[in-house]
Amino acid sequence: MACPEDPAATEAAPIDGGTAGASAQREHDRRVAKREAATRGRFGNRLGGIVLALTDEPQSTRAWAKGARGEKELDAALAGVPDVVVLNDRRVPGTRGNIDHLVVAPAGLFVVDAKRYQGSLRIRDVGGFFHTDNRLYVGRRDRSHLADNMAGR
Repeated sequence: MACPEDPAATEAAPIDGGTAGASAQREHDRRVAKREAATRGRFGNRLGGIVLALTDEPQSTRAWAKGARGEKELDAALAGVPDVVVLNDRRVPGTRGNIDHLVVAPAGLFVVDAKRYQGSLRIRDVGGFFHTDNRLYVGRRDRSHLADNMAGR
């Protein structure tokens, strides 16, 4: 192996930024296909199609599509930030999980778990007089488990 004469002359290999929301969209599509196959298997092709047309997807399935949209919107917003590189939808080795966005910026590396929630974000101490228990709230809902999940436990 030889060192190049001018290290600046060598071009770095392009980094695959990934596709924001890809794994959430795949999970949504998998659930839709499973529901459709089960419904058509139970009621037949024609009647099953009618049942599918007249009923809504379960909320748990719609949530995956909503999450994929939120991840895409965040990626679009981050795309315009100068000096920032975003790596989307990265697998976590040894788990079934993924990291929605890795943001590489001059200030450091940030792990971003995208959620499409509405409401103001605040930290509330719900502990007693002698006990501190800081909780993460979005709107009126306690979302502390989201921060706990980021610890990789």
